[in-house]
Amino acid sequence: MAPTLEKAFDLRVFLDKDNTVPLGTIKGGPQRTYAPVAPGGYLRGSGIDAEIIPKGADSVLVDTASGTAYLDVRCAFRSKEGDNFYLYYTGIVRLDEKLGLLFTFSPEAETTKSSDHYFFTTPTIEVSNEKHKWMERTIFVSHGHVYVEEDRLAVEYEIYKVVSG
Repeated sequence: MAPTLEKAFDLRVFLDKDNTVPLGTIKGGPQRTYAPVAPGGYLRGSGIDAEIIPKGADSVLVDTASGTAYLDVRCAFRSKEGDNFYLYYTGIVRLDEKLGLLFTFSPEAETTKSSDHYFFTTPTIEVSNEKHKWMERTIFVSHGHVYVEEDRLAVEYEIYKVVSG
């Protein structure tokens, strides 16, 4: 029987426009952008309510020929109880007009729905507290979309754990 998905978390990561480093075309091919995370993000669900520590970043590699972005994101979170979480993920995004507005920090970017895009990642979570170690032994997948709050842009994900069928 095929595995199923069970909702585990909501993740929001604001991007730091002012400190983003657009490297442009690298190695004669794709374009790289390094976008630090900004305060205000969170990881919530499955008994977790943790705020982002704004030290991580999204290193995006865009293949302009295929219109595909390859994500490599690393960030940390801390709960009110003092538990620490390190979350990293890679992913594939098929760029469309609405996602293009996000990646260029356009003031015309709007909140979207996950069903609007092919925007998937495979998060891995490392934890400090023994009661959350189940996360280190679980496969997760997520589906993302754009979130706009006033003049701040974020990516939001619904994170699902893979459950044996």
